[in-house]
Amino acid sequence: MAFFLTVISVLLLCQFLFTIWNMKQFPVLKPASFSPDERISLSILIPARNEEKRIEACLQSIVDQRLYPKEVVVLDDHSTDQTRAIVERFSQTYPWIRVQSGRVLKQGWLGKSYACSQLAEATASDWLLFLDADVRLKRGAIEAVHEQLCTQKTGMLSGFPEQKTGTFFEHLVVPMMMFTIGCHLPVKWVRKSKNPAFAAAHGGFIAIEKNCYHDIGGHEAIKDSLVDDMALAKRVKEQSFPFTLASIHPFVYMRMYESGQEVWE
Repeated sequence: MAFFLTVISVLLLCQFLFTIWNMKQFPVLKPASFSPDERISLSILIPARNEEKRIEACLQSIVDQRLYPKEVVVLDDHSTDQTRAIVERFSQTYPWIRVQSGRVLKQGWLGKSYACSQLAEATASDWLLFLDADVRLKRGAIEAVHEQLCTQKTGMLSGFPEQKTGTFFEHLVVPMMMFTIGCHLPVKWVRKSKNPAFAAAHGGFIAIEKNCYHDIGGHEAIKDSLVDDMALAKRVKEQSFPFTLASIHPFVYMRMYESGQEVWE
């Protein structure tokens, strides 16, 4: 019995040490170190359905940036609340923000993938940055992203924002995302290996270069995937495009849920 407990303890210690080491392998999105002489066009694309509680803060965090994207397109996916009206109010002050009406869901598609596909059709920018409505950008975020994308040239960038929590169930569940990644997915292999098994992404923040996006088939290629962010990341790696999974918490934060009920659902 003592031998068995010793083995278990050693294994747990190894797992603990691996997790600490593994978490330190995440590349961290850093402040821009240069004035962006090399310019890439960047479109921020936000699918939104009944997001009146979240969309205003999301858009405000974008217009508070020092460097603006080429455009912000919000897809109003048949909202029944004030989502559209809030976006239109922003567009009166910032003409590069616009709202687009979502089409009726096609058979065989899941909702978010279809919304993102429509957003991608609506822009011709060099890079597409898909954000969820509950994502907030801190000061300097677009400059930092811009520098990373200029360096990377093509492929995909995704990352884990700082997670804000309030209720007991949020404290219990939300940290499990990073815990799962840290314990089981070798972060170095995500960057270096072409094997799609070593892929992870956060659907709230995905930047993808337009040629890469079209070459992998866009969201149409993953239209029925329940975990669309992971499916997109795997296709990027399968086609040997550069893929970066980063810690973006210095510049991006979000609160995924605002009650125990939302966590449960």
